[in-house]
Amino acid sequence: MQLEQEFDFDRPANEVEAGGLLTTPGWYVAQVEDVAPSEHIEGALVFKFKVAKGPHKGSVISETLFDPDQAEDTEKAERMKNRVQAFASRLALWSGETGRSTVRWLDAIGKTVVIEVTSQTWKDKLSGEAKSKVGMSFLGIFPPDHPKIPDQHRKALGLPPARKEENGGPEGHGGLFDPKVPGGGGGGAPAKAGKKTVDYGSL
Repeated sequence: MQLEQEFDFDRPANEVEAGGLLTTPGWYVAQVEDVAPSEHIEGALVFKFKVAKGPHKGSVISETLFDPDQAEDTEKAERMKNRVQAFASRLALWSGETGRSTVRWLDAIGKTVVIEVTSQTWKDKLSGEAKSKVGMSFLGIFPPDHPKIPDQHRKALGLPPARKEENGGPEGHGGLFDPKVPGGGGGGAPAKAGKKTVDYGSL
């Protein structure tokens, strides 16, 4: 560094002070802070989550939701479509009924969810090099009363009891949850290219 230089500040000061980027795998209560089109990947949306409680409170993590229409083959398109439907359902933006339906992704902003953050590794197809990152698991977004949240994490995070599934209905819709309500301690246990058709093979 030099005594005087131009620097690319990629995060606002309040975000830096709040806790920075979330880099520790675990389960977290978080709020959807923002949803916006990707600046780098055609058709993708970027969700920003901020941890709402626990020792990592204020830390943020972003997750990209890819457009199935940009997948390079039918199998990968189906995989991405399943993820889009899971996000829509678990964010209560879709009724769960089949047929065409409008999803307003901006309505997700402000919602409280539980996210699963994992350490992920893969091999780069071009270079053969091992790559790694910390990010949300493929279907790692849940309403706080979702029955697929493991009991030990439900207890540690102070979540409401798991709801019962009814007649195979929408699996994502749950009750409201206030992360400020006392109970439970935890905030969790402690690659972008140019705009192009996405290769989902490493996801």
